[in-house]
Amino acid sequence: MTNVQDIPAPLLAMIGDAKATVSPEHIKQVLDIYGQRLRSGDVDGIMALYAPDAVLQDPIVAPARTGDAIRAFFAGAVEGMGGLDMRLDGAVRVSGNYGAASYLVHVPLEDGRHLYIDTLDVMLFNDDGLIVSQQAYWSASNISI
Repeated sequence: MTNVQDIPAPLLAMIGDAKATVSPEHIKQVLDIYGQRLRSGDVDGIMALYAPDAVLQDPIVAPARTGDAIRAFFAGAVEGMGGLDMRLDGAVRVSGNYGAASYLVHVPLEDGRHLYIDTLDVMLFNDDGLIVSQQAYWSASNISI
């Protein structure tokens, strides 16, 4: 990994890392933990990653969810999918206080088939390292069975 001091100043200013208040390592860790907690069905643990005023759009075209609506969304996903396996699919990208990650979601269906969803999630973190905004990019075109 490149040391920040080795990056030319004009490029560093362009990529916004100088404005970051959260470390790239923290953002990468949270995006990994997010998938782990979805896999384990830990809704309380998922909610601990979010600021109280967080906004979730999953998928991006869905109405924005806040507060209890975020909890209900994750509880429904965990219960409704009956075994959700969500794992990072490649490197987490970080720019300033933003993190973006590709995930592969695997859901075994009752009839023995398997459903897969490719997502791209973008999260913004506040100064305390909590998620304040998340948009998930996926649609029917990203689902395979």
